Amino acid sequence: MHPNIIFVLLDGARFDRLEQSKEFTELSSYGTLLNNVTTAIPYTFGSFNVILTGKYGKENGVDGYYKVFKLKNEVPFLPEILQKNGYFTARGLISDGILSPRGFDIRREFNEYTE
Repeated sequence: MHPNIIFVLLDGARFDRLEQSKEFTELSSYGTLLNNVTTAIPYTFGSFNVILTGKYGKENGVDGYYKVFKLKNEVPFLPEILQKNGYFTARGLISDGILSPRGFDIRREFNEYTE
């Protein structure tokens, strides 16, 4: 039996505002919270792909603002690695225009935000 993994990747979130969400605070208390992370590239498309491949844009193919669809097939992608190891993978909020659909069993977008 594999341990459950919930990987929460926030874009543009301020660490000093995370405590506003009781649910997020509780969830993070059960795992590992990385609260001092520096992006490898200053835009969402590139940084998400760096995080999920472990490779800089020049290596993974997403080295320009609108090159999300250039993710190299030979580059291991975390959702695919998890799938190959028996995990069910799902993603919410992030559209295929921002992150490759590779390796996700379910992809769903939500256009909802509550202050």
